[in-house]
Amino acid sequence: MPHLTLHIQKLPAHLNVSKYEVKQCFCTDCSIHNDLQDCVLIETVEAGSEDNDDLTLPIDIEEEDRNFFFVVYACSKLCEEGIYYISRTQTLTSMFLSMSYI
Repeated sequence: MPHLTLHIQKLPAHLNVSKYEVKQCFCTDCSIHNDLQDCVLIETVEAGSEDNDDLTLPIDIEEEDRNFFFVVYACSKLCEEGIYYISRTQTLTSMFLSMSYI
């Protein structure tokens, strides 16, 4: 099963982010305007020490021909809802990722 490594650049310390949630979203015609409500939580990553500027997360990808992307949310008490969207990857295809490992 192929995998990729997602690098999350942490937000500044004054935003008091305690953790980051990574969700995977599947779509047939992916665009920046896709509804993020149908995304599936993949991993919750603790923010950790302020000494590290980024976090790395290895993710296994299913071997099927589907389009998908990942979104990252930051969890902080400063946000009214406790969580806010910070980033989205470009659209990826499982079949393309599998072929690149051959």
